[in-house]
Amino acid sequence: MCELSLRIFYPMYRNVADAQIDFDAMRLWARKPNSRSWGIHPDTERPHFIHHNNLALRQHRNFSAADLASATNIGFFGDSFTENYYLPVQYSFTEPLFYLLNQGQKRFHVLNFGVSAYGTGQSFLHYENFRHAEDLDHVVYMYCENDLTEIFLTKLFHLDDAERLVLNEAIRPSWYAPLISWAHLSYLFLHVSGLFFSMEDYDIVSASRKLDKERRKRVNLTGKSLSDKNREASLAIFSQIIRRWKHLVENEGGTFSVVLLPTRPEYPDVLPLLLEENVNVLNLYDCFGDHDAAHRQRPWLRSPYRLRDGHWNEQGNKLAAVCLYRFLEEEVGAPDISEDEMQEALFRYYAAFEEGLPVHAGRQWGEGTRAPVSLQTLTRIRATILAFGASDPVGIKEKMRLKGKRIAHSVFDVYLIGRELLYVKEDCSPADLQATFMLHVFPVDKRSLPMGRKEHGFDNLDFDHPSIKTDEKSCALIQWLPSYAFKRIRTGQYRPDGTQIWSAEIAVE
Repeated sequence: MCELSLRIFYPMYRNVADAQIDFDAMRLWARKPNSRSWGIHPDTERPHFIHHNNLALRQHRNFSAADLASATNIGFFGDSFTENYYLPVQYSFTEPLFYLLNQGQKRFHVLNFGVSAYGTGQSFLHYENFRHAEDLDHVVYMYCENDLTEIFLTKLFHLDDAERLVLNEAIRPSWYAPLISWAHLSYLFLHVSGLFFSMEDYDIVSASRKLDKERRKRVNLTGKSLSDKNREASLAIFSQIIRRWKHLVENEGGTFSVVLLPTRPEYPDVLPLLLEENVNVLNLYDCFGDHDAAHRQRPWLRSPYRLRDGHWNEQGNKLAAVCLYRFLEEEVGAPDISEDEMQEALFRYYAAFEEGLPVHAGRQWGEGTRAPVSLQTLTRIRATILAFGASDPVGIKEKMRLKGKRIAHSVFDVYLIGRELLYVKEDCSPADLQATFMLHVFPVDKRSLPMGRKEHGFDNLDFDHPSIKTDEKSCALIQWLPSYAFKRIRTGQYRPDGTQIWSAEIAVE
């Protein structure tokens, strides 16, 4: 009765409990083939269906042996950045890349082998145990900076006295693990016991490991950072995994590459090891900076290519598809298309979907195209232009005076109505919108905060607003606040050099 009541009246755990994973003795966990579940977009909080195909890949289309034998196949391996569990599948970089590659006569398949929370060892085992590995003409490993930590936490490999890579004994799952991972009551227990705090940053895999006694015997579940000694050991294992992986791929007649995510400018530990192994490397940070110079001037925390939870958003995936196309273009024999032709193809691709095009922060779409009104894909904090100029923001302000409460008065008047924060300014110019908006939300319970923010005690929702030209003088912006209870808001604006333009500290009743 308790389980049934949770599922009907308090279904907040269903996106965890319904996630389709198998307990894998070698890789610890794996996605199920031909499965459906659902996820939540971190910024819009909209649900979307998640389908894993006949090969347990995060794609809607199936791949038969005949399909793979008749095309050039590119396999992408990695963690949640690769799988893109938090977005509808059409916005994952593999899909627009697939569309771009197939603009010519040559046939390509792009396969998404990403699995959330996988480290280097698990991604390698995923490739090694894929029954059609010999059909992968090009293998691309998407390296994330926490992959070294996962090597240490999962303890799948060790090096013997001769520095040779050795696979550790497989961990057999407990008989009860699948059952308790299915039950909502299990996650209620984890929630109230403090083993995880927020459904915004849930990790089905970590939760399942906590519930499985056999895994807890060997797998470290508490470490989040590596000591110098453990980091050195993880780097040595990483180097050997990459060497073996590259060797296996090349023995099958394929090519092996590593892509570094755009979250940081340098990878001082990993990059020298990759170059020493003669691995072809693409650093997406450099490519993002080539398309958008501002990307080099801001940390990933404030990137318009970032979701609120830290993963890349729709436009980040779009730009990644562009970068990966140029990176692989010559090697895979892709169609020779110009920048204009690429932008036109991408416009056609995204226009097919109801949500439309993700707004590109670095350059505008071609003449005649229209960016969607919603800027939820432009900023990681779900900001939306409510009104500007002809849309009568003064009328909106009067409406807020009737329905809402003015909680701050400065350069912008700030109103609160429910969970909407409204910024209104008369005599508004584009310069007023170019400065970064500061928004810090202090929750009633710090455990409500996403991972990485709990230690600070507040949610940092700062955002950069695009410059907008208008002949009118008034503007209004609306901000959706987090779903958890909060007691205080700090907001304002600051210049690129960090100097403050205005600020307001607001106590919420």
